[in-house]
Amino acid sequence: MLRPRPTLWTEILVRREDAGAVLETLARSQLMELERQESLELPFEEISVAPARASTEAAIALMTRYRDVLPPPRLRRSASEVAATTHPEPSDTLAALQGWARDIQPLREAMRTRRAEQDRLEHLARCLAAVSDDGLDLSYLAREDVRPWRAFLALREGPRENLKGLMPAGSEVRYFDAAEKETQTQVALGLVPAADYADVESRLHGRRWQFAVVPGWLQGQPPAARRQLQERLAALARECGEIRARVAELNTRHDAAGLRWIAEWHAWLAQALASSWSGAHFLLLTGWVPADRYRQLVQGLERSGLPFLARHVQPVEGGQPPVVLRNPRWSRPFEVFVRAFGLPGVDAADPSPLLAIVMPLMFGYMFGDVGHGLLLLLTGWALRRRVPVLGLLIPAGVSSMAFGFLFGSVFSNEHWLAPLWVHPMEDPLLILAVPLVFGVGLMLTGIALAVLQSWWNRALAGWWREELPSAGTYIGILVAIASVPLGIAVVVAALLVGVGLRFAGGGSFGQRLASVGDLLAGLLEDIFQLLINTLSFVRVGAFALAHAGLSSAVISLAGMSDALSLQLLTLVLGNLFVTALEGLVVSIQTTRLVLFEFFRRFLHTGGRPFRPLLPPESVQVGTA
Repeated sequence: MLRPRPTLWTEILVRREDAGAVLETLARSQLMELERQESLELPFEEISVAPARASTEAAIALMTRYRDVLPPPRLRRSASEVAATTHPEPSDTLAALQGWARDIQPLREAMRTRRAEQDRLEHLARCLAAVSDDGLDLSYLAREDVRPWRAFLALREGPRENLKGLMPAGSEVRYFDAAEKETQTQVALGLVPAADYADVESRLHGRRWQFAVVPGWLQGQPPAARRQLQERLAALARECGEIRARVAELNTRHDAAGLRWIAEWHAWLAQALASSWSGAHFLLLTGWVPADRYRQLVQGLERSGLPFLARHVQPVEGGQPPVVLRNPRWSRPFEVFVRAFGLPGVDAADPSPLLAIVMPLMFGYMFGDVGHGLLLLLTGWALRRRVPVLGLLIPAGVSSMAFGFLFGSVFSNEHWLAPLWVHPMEDPLLILAVPLVFGVGLMLTGIALAVLQSWWNRALAGWWREELPSAGTYIGILVAIASVPLGIAVVVAALLVGVGLRFAGGGSFGQRLASVGDLLAGLLEDIFQLLINTLSFVRVGAFALAHAGLSSAVISLAGMSDALSLQLLTLVLGNLFVTALEGLVVSIQTTRLVLFEFFRRFLHTGGRPFRPLLPPESVQVGTA
């Protein structure tokens, strides 16, 4: 459980015509990460897949361009259907999509035109709604002398502004009263030459004017103009509905959903084939499979009924095997901290199960309150699916509730519940001492894990030579607290072993003497770091006292008022503030103690995550 799961280099030989079905079977099992073997010993003549890939890329580009009228893909479900289905060639799929695009383009353009008109008229309706019902009459816009000009309606919130300076020569502007007299809204109707319209629009937008073109068919005063706008908007809505129905009919006739799935499937297949050797008759798939899941992978291929040959061999030279963290379900959420620090290699320890115990204990100790823990628990439960990392608030909340019972604190009140252990403010030295002892245990655990890793790597002799002096000195200092002579003996023994192994190493006498000097010089720094790291855990007790003090302040503030309503309001707001602020601060401190005090003692990164081949359903158009 503490050791990541190793992976095996696996080779699978299948018939070329079975490539899609085999790859889908592998993807649905999610047990193999494909990686191309650059050097191949077999007499395997590779066939270029560039033409098929070019057709697939063109199909994806076409679907991306037409994604506004493209239906969702129709998916296949069962493995038997996967094996029995024959897919069209990428070039045939591209040709079918091109035919669909030609037929649907006029409808797409008609839809775009009507939607653009809808947007303009809705903007105009907002401008027209701000005009009072008297004074404005749009009928004169139909005159022959006005038609070569472009009319617009604009409104602006704020102080009045003269538009003459923003208009070209010969333009006309009329101002009208706003519908809401008490607001500072300026409404203007302008006439500009059609050639100057774009420049005027840019200037007005820069001055924060809301701007809308007035069509020539819009006539009369505001009430009549609004009715005309609503009628036209209703007609546009009906036309858009009719176009959508024709688009749906055309998609059904061309089976656009099926074509989309096939094109995306070909894109997925091309990506997978890029990590394999494709020959005239056979396909060689290579990559990594978790060591304890290899048999399961083979059984899945056997159930598909497809012929294949599979074997696992020594990794290719220079390849870096991925690792798979194998943890029970209750500790998997804590893998996020290990991944944040860096994934351990196959011969390094994965501390996730330890974190599942250690981190809630530290969090709960610093944030011990039954009520606050309940709030954290409920928050984590409510948001665990939307923001998975917040699921960590569930064990943190449970631990806070447990320490709340030990400290006798419920929603900052220490009088409702008798403590099962102690009130933090009554014995602060004890509250500070317990985390210090806990930190010593965690440092010793890190040293033990470092020894375990050295054993896994067959480098235990190196640990005795390099790390034993500092680890032994640290242990000797701890032993000296109980027995000074015994502690000194432990320190001396560790130093003698380290110095002896350094001096017994190769090289001249001077080189060995210099090696011993380096050991003694580095020893002081290592011991200093170990002691500082240990003392850092005192902050766990300090934050427990700070939480108790802040809770007492909330209760005191609530007691300063004689009104029950103000007392309740102060309690609610104060407890919410404490929960939010302390929850954030305690989370940061817990993470810091783990990453910088505990992990640095043993965790060696260098592993890379296992990225299995995923099913083709994960391919999406327009998300690149």
